[in-house]
Amino acid sequence: MEQHHHTRTIAGHGNFATYITNYVLAALLTLTAFGVVILKPFPGIAETAVIAVAAIFQAVVHMWFFLHMFRKSTPFWNSIAFAFTVLVIILLIGGSLLILLSANYNMMPQMTPD
Repeated sequence: MEQHHHTRTIAGHGNFATYITNYVLAALLTLTAFGVVILKPFPGIAETAVIAVAAIFQAVVHMWFFLHMFRKSTPFWNSIAFAFTVLVIILLIGGSLLILLSANYNMMPQMTPD
């Protein structure tokens, strides 16, 4: 007698295991970034690099497991969604850096030679 194993799909996109996998990966990547900031295991630029790599991997994990990109949709829509994701990331990071640098410049005391 054959046994049939059925995996329940959620809204036709994926099964429960893919969503759990995404959740676990996203949580691990988030905890990695928090751990690097709190524990400071790396010096200066290495810390920033680890956080940036974790952020890139997290974006890819969300695109793969939540948005289901690179699977069944057409290459055109994959390209459009990927370009939009990159644009949003650039705007968020670039805008945040611009605001922080501007605030840092405007709040630093003016050094005058004696």
